[in-house]
Amino acid sequence: MGDVTRSRKKVTQRFLERTFRGRPMGIGSYVWMFQRLTGLVLAFYLGLHLLVLGSALKGGASFNQVMAMLETPWIKVLETALVWVALFHTANGIRLVLLDLVPSLNQRSLAYGALVVTIVLGAMGTSFMW
Repeated sequence: MGDVTRSRKKVTQRFLERTFRGRPMGIGSYVWMFQRLTGLVLAFYLGLHLLVLGSALKGGASFNQVMAMLETPWIKVLETALVWVALFHTANGIRLVLLDLVPSLNQRSLAYGALVVTIVLGAMGTSFMW
């Protein structure tokens, strides 16, 4: 267990050192970072979502007040961003599963494929939301 933790620490440390020193990195490094960031964003959203749903337990007036607050344009922008975050996290997660199942696949091509899927589905989702 200690070796795994030390190994992860080294990977994270190398990533941060290369990022702040301006050394070029491959697409794999960037999707590695964004997978973790989007996971944190989704976990944070889950907590907020549970708080909003909890307002329904306090009664209809409380829930209606929260829902009225959520009708603002800024919330619509945040919801759109959330769709993009969830799409990237899902597409990249599928990429990682494919790499685990078929290690001979090209990691770089799959990373670009995940980005293309995110962009296409994100554009479609955005057009439906607005």
